[in-house]
Formats: sequence, C-alpha cells, structure tokens
Amino acid sequence: MIRSIVVGGPAPVAESIADALRGDEGRVVLVGACSASAVAGDEVRAQIARATLDLGGLDLLVVLGWDEVAATPRTLVGTDDEAVEAIWEGSMQSMLWSIQSAIPALRASRGSIALILPTTGMSGGAAYALAAAAWEGQRILAKAASRQLAPDGIAVNSVCLGPEFVLDDPGAADVHFLAPPAAQPTPAEVVATATGFVLFAHRSPRGLLTGQTMVIDGGRWLAP
Repeated sequence: MIRSIVVGGPAPVAESIADALRGDEGRVVLVGACSASAVAGDEVRAQIARATLDLGGLDLLVVLGWDEVAATPRTLVGTDDEAVEAIWEGSMQSMLWSIQSAIPALRASRGSIALILPTTGMSGGAAYALAAAAWEGQRILAKAASRQLAPDGIAVNSVCLGPEFVLDDPGAADVHFLAPPAAQPTPAEVVATATGFVLFAHRSPRGLLTGQTMVIDGGRWLAP
C-alpha cells in the first residue's frame, strides 16, 4: 500500500490523480494549493503534517504545479503585481513548502516526490510567459532537490503534460511542436499515464530514477 499526499492544482485534476492512486490500492489525502504568504506557508505545513499523521506515514508526495490563475492566458503588459505574486511566488513557494514539510516522513519511508507540470514550461508560451517561467523554475527546483535528497533515499522526478490538458487556452500559447502528436489521448488516459509514470518512478530502486522529466504529449516536444 502506498500512502500519498496530492498537493495543489485544479480540483478536478487533483481528484483524478488521487482516484488513480487509490485504484492502485493506495491511500491518498488531498491538500489544496495556497497563495504566497507566511500564513499560507504555515497552513501548507500544518495540512501536510495532519495528512501524514492520518496516513500513518508518507511514501509519495505529488505536487501539481499550476492552478486556475496560472492556466489563464495574459500578456506581459497586462500582468499586475497581484498576478505575479499568485503565479510566480504562489507556485514556487507552495512547491517548496510542500517538499520541506514532507522530507522527514519521506526520509523515514525512503519515499519519493513527483511534480506534475505542463510542457509549456520547457517550450515557453506567447500568452503564458510568466507562468512558463514559473513552471520551468519548479522543474529546475525539482532537479536540484533530487541531488540534495538522493543521499536520504528520496527520489524526485517531474511529469510534464501537453498544454491541451492544462491551459485554459492552449492556442494562446502559440507553441509549434516538432511533429504532430502520435495520438490524441483523452484526459482520463493522460491522468492514467501520468499516474503510471509517477508509480513507476516511485517503485524503481531509489538511486536508479531521480531528477528526470517524463513527458506526456504524444511525442511532440522532444526535449530532456
């Protein structure tokens, strides 16, 4: 049995991931995303502490690195300070707080961390410039965390989804992929594949698969 906490993201996506993890005979607690502030940081830490206690430990932390605000297209000129705080500070700090809070329990179980993001962070996006910078910052933070946490037996990996499954207006990203998709999966198939990647990484020997990015976009974005 895998004891998991799923943090952040739009509720329907988080719930779908949680349901898929439960279907693997696991136990899951959902923790909502918070805005960037010291109070929110304390709230995230408290929620993860309560969830870990309820689960009787923690094996897997899944962090969804976007929310409805970040998924909304906007121009750089039209981005105010409030949006910057919500998209950049909010996403980065929520991820950092979540990882920090989970480390003691994951160290005890030699567990793992999975960050789920859109591929727009790697490719950039015309109307998602700020969000793309935040998403790529999270992916780089995950890679850096994988190096620091490897001696503790904690694996950290990222799973990136095609923009059509994340963004409110994928066309506004104006991303031209190298090739057409090999398939047009349904959202349910994408969730199932993402969950499968997360579980595969979690079950691999701790030193074998960490610091990696697994991409689910039909083979369009061919990048590490």
